Amino acid sequence: MDAMARVWRKIPGVKENCYAEWFFEQLWGFRFEGHLVDVTLCAEGREIPCHRLVLSACTDYFKAMFSGAHSESKKDKIEIGGVSGEALERLVDFAYTFNIRISSDNVQPLFEAANMLQIKYVEESCEEFLEKKLGPNTCLRTCNWALADKLSYPHLSALARSYALKKFEKVCRTEEFLQLPVRFLKVYISDEGLHAREEERVLEAIMRWARHDLKERQRHLEELLACVRFSCMDQSSLEKIIETDPVLSEVPGIKELINDGSRHVRPRMIQQEEIIVLAGSRGVSPIESGANESIYRLNLHCDVVDSNLMPRSLRDSEACAVCVVNNDIILTGGTVSPSQAVRYNSSRNSWIKLPSLRKGRLWHGMAAVNG
Repeated sequence: MDAMARVWRKIPGVKENCYAEWFFEQLWGFRFEGHLVDVTLCAEGREIPCHRLVLSACTDYFKAMFSGAHSESKKDKIEIGGVSGEALERLVDFAYTFNIRISSDNVQPLFEAANMLQIKYVEESCEEFLEKKLGPNTCLRTCNWALADKLSYPHLSALARSYALKKFEKVCRTEEFLQLPVRFLKVYISDEGLHAREEERVLEAIMRWARHDLKERQRHLEELLACVRFSCMDQSSLEKIIETDPVLSEVPGIKELINDGSRHVRPRMIQQEEIIVLAGSRGVSPIESGANESIYRLNLHCDVVDSNLMPRSLRDSEACAVCVVNNDIILTGGTVSPSQAVRYNSSRNSWIKLPSLRKGRLWHGMAAVNG
């Protein structure tokens, strides 16, 4: 038996290989007894007695603070600004136990405090917690998109942003959406990646946000409505909406915004919860088979939610290839016109003829690369 093992055996109640756990339990007890405590951290009126040695071992932030080069190294009480008192106490507990409890209620202040105090393990645990909890009710909160951006967590920030854009029609019905600051709302609805099936949904979301606190928010309507792509809306329906909505009709310059056809001519992206099927042959036998003459929109359960005839020139196209670029579908080649290239705009259900291929193609494949 080596010398260290003999030492463990001599300490009552300590099993072999459990010395570190026992040692930190002793430190934890010293802390609450006030034994050898040499510093008190303060935040938001809360005082947290602890040991400099334990804090320095946990994070380089305190190691540098207590090294002697800073005035705090000689102070008995140190005010830690920019963190919540409860979060600071949880992190001090973590320094003694290596245990941390993260919940929806404490994740934001804990994330901010761990970032400031350079406690990497807790930071990463908060990031992982937020990723798992990402949903319509959380993606717009400061503790996701904006907070992750502020704390330089680009992966989490990108996840939250992407989720908020793709799930717009669910997100805009949440309480968190109604609490957005106007600056953040404007950035959100102006993003090119916003997924809205109909522009009417964007207009409805803006008006819902404004009516949540109309007295304060009415003055922001003009700049927010400038983000709406009125040219992509049915004009007769739009006129009815304005006629029946007194708040909207009183917005300065609303008629000019609606009639300005030069603004926002591109429709928004379609939602990605759809499958579009086109071209190819239908049927299961040579007798039943034939060219597929329609475009079908399916939900994720493969139920048909809409169908439209393809242009006549494409209806007999077999052996063609398709790929998706920015939610538009590119179709090339085929038995009828091997050199053809066309683009299907999924938002407007319209076809655009592209320059012909230099060489005709049959039974080929196609893929989008970097857009």
